[in-house]
Amino acid sequence: MPGMDGFQVMEELKINVGDDCLPILALTAQPDHKLRALSAGAQDFIAKPFDLSEIKTRIHNMLEVRLLYKKLDNYNQELETIVQERTTELRESEARYRSLIELASDWYWEQDENGRFTRAFGPVAEMLGIQDDAFLGKSRADGAEGWNETERERLHSMIT
Repeated sequence: MPGMDGFQVMEELKINVGDDCLPILALTAQPDHKLRALSAGAQDFIAKPFDLSEIKTRIHNMLEVRLLYKKLDNYNQELETIVQERTTELRESEARYRSLIELASDWYWEQDENGRFTRAFGPVAEMLGIQDDAFLGKSRADGAEGWNETERERLHSMIT
């Protein structure tokens, strides 16, 4: 090859492409070039004289391995994104929990023998958006008693 030999091309490709699985197949008739080619970045080599069906098979295998490396890299990137999203969710949940804990000393409640809340005091009720009547199980204007399911779901979403 004019200007560069195959070893120099492989060295340049390693520097400029920066890919761990660059499919390079070396063809050589010189036995000492086989190890040098592998060290320079070739994934495989074929000795001359060569068989065309062997070359096709080796090229196919190298491209399949490269495809699998790319799939693995994409999968790892997806997993990293999921981990970052979950970490963010966890930190937000932890912040909500910490704010509830900080307010816990200013919050107390009483329950009757049936487990219904009879009294509740403190800023945490406001923070969670609990309406006294629904929270305390008193009769409301709509005639229902106990928890309002919409408010229960909203409370649950705020503390989880």
